[in-house]
Amino acid sequence: MKTHHALYRYSLPLLLIHLSSLHAAENSPATDTAIKLTQPLAEVTPRKSPFMQIVYIPPSLDKRRPSMRTSAGGTRNIEKAEALHVSLLSPNHVARTLDAQPVLYWHLSRDSEQTMLFTLIEIDAIKPLVETLIESPQQGFHSVDLGQQNITLHSGKTYEWSVSLIKDKSTLYPTSGDIVEKAFVQRIEADVDHSTPHNSPLNDMQQASHYAQQGFWYDPLAMVMGQNPNAVTDEQQLRLRAELLRQIGLSDLN
Repeated sequence: MKTHHALYRYSLPLLLIHLSSLHAAENSPATDTAIKLTQPLAEVTPRKSPFMQIVYIPPSLDKRRPSMRTSAGGTRNIEKAEALHVSLLSPNHVARTLDAQPVLYWHLSRDSEQTMLFTLIEIDAIKPLVETLIESPQQGFHSVDLGQQNITLHSGKTYEWSVSLIKDKSTLYPTSGDIVEKAFVQRIEADVDHSTPHNSPLNDMQQASHYAQQGFWYDPLAMVMGQNPNAVTDEQQLRLRAELLRQIGLSDLN
């Protein structure tokens, strides 16, 4: 019995204190915490995913056609300063496109006083479809838009395109010591799966990834290069471009 009286003596004051604090809370102004919780949430701008990738999966190679990106000549007697490199933005096999008039890209490692010659010719043909001269080309990315050249690639046919730095532009033919780089393009008419697992709309970078996984090269390349490849500032686009080029052995071109 003495134990019960002791518990009552100590617990009753605690209960009164607790009831008093509840009454005070009900009649007091809202705390800072409550104000913050009732304020509307600030709008958050969605960020681009840093984990997005473009993975190029090459198609099965046609063994009857050239399967290597080739080069000839060198820098001898052309440039006396540091070595000059021309890098065609193409894999070392016949690369595919869905576009009848694709854009073909290459990169020059530094400014040159030489003449650059771009050539496009159908395999086994004699006369080139395009021959374009560029005087004193500057460092950076270059391109030829076949649409602006009024050239249409025929489906299923393979074309060789080349970029040369030549000493004598009057001949329009590379000679010993000139730099010559060659690559190949083939247009394919195909029903390409445009869907995604959730049927969501695709932006350019997602579309580029989709095409690359289905064995097309020039289409996703054009998407990551943009309208002006030398003036791209978007960090994600630059990262995706560098990663795509790295997959074909071309690094540090950005």
